[in-house]
Amino acid sequence: MDEVTRKDILKFTSDCFDQGLVPRTVYDRLVTVLQLFKRHGYKGLVERSDWPNYVETIRPIYQPEEIAATLKHADPDAAILIKFCLASGFRDREIRYVTWRDVDFRNFVVRVTAKPIWKFKPKNYEERAVPLPAAMVDQLERLKTRRNPMQAELLFPNTKGNPNSLHIEGVKRIAH
Repeated sequence: MDEVTRKDILKFTSDCFDQGLVPRTVYDRLVTVLQLFKRHGYKGLVERSDWPNYVETIRPIYQPEEIAATLKHADPDAAILIKFCLASGFRDREIRYVTWRDVDFRNFVVRVTAKPIWKFKPKNYEERAVPLPAAMVDQLERLKTRRNPMQAELLFPNTKGNPNSLHIEGVKRIAH
């Protein structure tokens, strides 16, 4: 490996910004690159002032009328997906991989579990259980009755039955 300098790292950071990446993404990529270089004996490549500044934003709080307006424009399956997003607080990738086996209809709980078949691991490798409102569980039961799925099938699959990587874009389109 050639000699790596602070100048190289600053160029990398600059290139990330030139690609249109936001400061938090540049920060995360810089951490990854620096860890790689540290494994190969390169330390102290950046100074405190070299790190991108960013503000950790919190999610907005949606008002009931905003949610109602969004649901009015959604088909029934999309409406259940939107309600599930709001009720569970699941991350995008967690929603993609939730299966019927993860839903505990008796205890009103849904779990985030690893899915080796799709190479999905929960964030920080931590499986967890999240309580759901009874009304959400009722809607999921009706959806399950309508679809009659196998336990290992996804709640919100794409048209081929695989994890849907575009469901959040669909929700955004409906909300817009």
